Amino acid sequence: NLNEIEKAYNLYVSAYQQDTTFYLSLLNAAMCAEALGNNNNAIFCYNKLLNIHPDVKEGYNNLSYLYFKMGNIKKSIEVNKRAIEYNPLWKDPYDNLAKTYRTINDTANANKYYE
Repeated sequence: NLNEIEKAYNLYVSAYQQDTTFYLSLLNAAMCAEALGNNNNAIFCYNKLLNIHPDVKEGYNNLSYLYFKMGNIKKSIEVNKRAIEYNPLWKDPYDNLAKTYRTINDTANANKYYE
């Protein structure tokens, strides 16, 4: 129910305003905004989350996938590369990059990230 999701979004934003160290409120607000189709708010929340808490893997994954769904492949790739720069041991960004490059028929880069 969209009304419930909107209520949840507002509660998560309020929770973050009350305690800016509670990163899950930003992550959940971003996911609610995305579910509501408010991609700009979702992107804002994901970016704010990652600027404050760059160790939250889900933020990178969700943001890169949102950009991908929106057709902004360049931004999707940038987010995954940013995740790798932060922590080269995370496997998801490599997989995401390989799949993204494969989707745009860039086999050379896809294979590079599958390795």
